[in-house]
Amino acid sequence: MIRSKKAEVSLQKSAGRKHISRNTAYFVYMLQCADDSFYTGIARDLKKRLRQHNGEVRGGAKYTRSHRPVRLAYSEIYKTRSRASAREHEIKTMTRPQKMTLIFKKPKVLPA
Repeated sequence: MIRSKKAEVSLQKSAGRKHISRNTAYFVYMLQCADDSFYTGIARDLKKRLRQHNGEVRGGAKYTRSHRPVRLAYSEIYKTRSRASAREHEIKTMTRPQKMTLIFKKPKVLPA
């Protein structure tokens, strides 16, 4: 299994942007399934959506029902649904190695 960063770490992508309230935010997320495959989606409430994918709460994608348990591998936060949808599409068209690079990519640090 792949070890991933916590969801909060991936929120560093939004560090340069204005504050985005979690109540109005859209999360683009990538799950790692039990068979080591990836699932990408969008959610307003990321914790609830993860519980849905794992069958703890009603809902969740048909794909993840047969690939449980799933765990959060990566997430990003966006202010608008349209931008989140565009990013979801970008991630879904990536190859597996590109997705793994995204998950493990270290944040860029500017020289002092």
